[in-house]
Parts: sequence; structure tokens; C-alpha cells
Amino acid sequence: MRRWLPASFIAGAWLFSISVYSRLPERLAVHWDIHGEPNRYGSRVEGAFLLPGLMIALYLIMQWYPSRDPRSSNIAKFRRAYDSVVTATIAFLARPAGAVVALASLILAGVIPVVYSYLLWSGNRPGPPNTPP
Repeated sequence: MRRWLPASFIAGAWLFSISVYSRLPERLAVHWDIHGEPNRYGSRVEGAFLLPGLMIALYLIMQWYPSRDPRSSNIAKFRRAYDSVVTATIAFLARPAGAVVALASLILAGVIPVVYSYLLWSGNRPGPPNTPP
């Protein structure tokens, strides 16, 4: 696993949060109940920067923690697996923080335009399904 991948997720989440911060309302819903109704509100600072800050803290802890292992020489044997867990954990947190960044990345990479072009070419139109007359 590439060790730069978690850092890129963190950077993407921070860039996204900084870019939308000025457009956020002063009070944001930050937690919802089982029915989808907001049951806790927070400031826009909390809404924009809590998850990216948590991502940095967790990444630093997960990089530091193996050095605390009394058998740290064994870390090399499973370092790739550990790096995969670190990447998956940071990606899990990046998902809500940077979903729009990921979508924009796919658009810039040409993945979504290619899929959309294929759908148009094959006759499948995006949108609601056709209803019979």
C-alpha cells in the first residue's frame, strides 16, 4: 500500500473544508437520529473541521503507535497490512468529509464523463425511468 495515500485523503478533506467554509451557515446539523432528523447542531467550525482534525490526530497516533511495541522488530513483517489498515481508517473518515472532493476527482480524471458518454451512446438516458404510456 502506498504510504502517501492517507496523507492525500487528509489533504483533500482539509482543502474541501477550507473551500466551502465561507458558504456554510453559522449552525449546522452534526448528528441525526435513526429517522434522519437532526438531534444535535454545531458551529460551522465544528462541521467543517472536526473530521479533518480527527483524521490528522488518528493518522499521527497510528504512525507513532508501532514504535511503542516492545517487539517493534516484528512490525516489518506486517507493515504492508498495517499501512492498509491505516489507509482504510483514514479513507473511512474522509468519505463524509470529502465526498464532493472524490466526485470532483472522478470528473477531472474523466471517469464520469466516459461513463455518461457510454450511457448516452448505448441509448440509456440518465434520469427517471420511462413509464409506459
